Amino acid sequence: MVRVRTEARSAAAATETRVARLEACCEVFPRLWRGETVDDPRLGLTGASLGPIAVDPPPIVIGGAGGREMEVAARHADAWNSVWSASREDLGQFVEHSRRLDRLCAKARRERPVRRQVQMWARDLDPTRARGQIGQFADAGADTLVLVLDEEGRAGEVRRLADRVL
Repeated sequence: MVRVRTEARSAAAATETRVARLEACCEVFPRLWRGETVDDPRLGLTGASLGPIAVDPPPIVIGGAGGREMEVAARHADAWNSVWSASREDLGQFVEHSRRLDRLCAKARRERPVRRQVQMWARDLDPTRARGQIGQFADAGADTLVLVLDEEGRAGEVRRLADRVL
């Protein structure tokens, strides 16, 4: 039992470290892309620069439904990514997490909206029900669908899915 508790504490600490690093990157990367010179001890950066590139920062997409991940998304993300699985009912969870994100955005006094995207594994979609499944998420506030094609040689299945959904 002691070992399990120690490992659980270690995993939680590692997760917090990763989320803190994620937040630091969300703060620093846009500045680097704009051509600024950055000092950030959290990331070990001193005088870091990408040079005079001055590009528009690409969108930041943060996934996860944990407390800190969603707080970071509310403060920094352009979009929040939610993963859907056919093995469980995720629409209610998506709605619940999306409302929580709205509350966190309000708490952070965020003015611009965070887009909601849903990541779906193509292999989990039933082509006869896909349009309805996807439509439910759109009705619940998802503005982007990311279809994950994780197996090669399924072009025919993807074509059938596209024909039914698009």
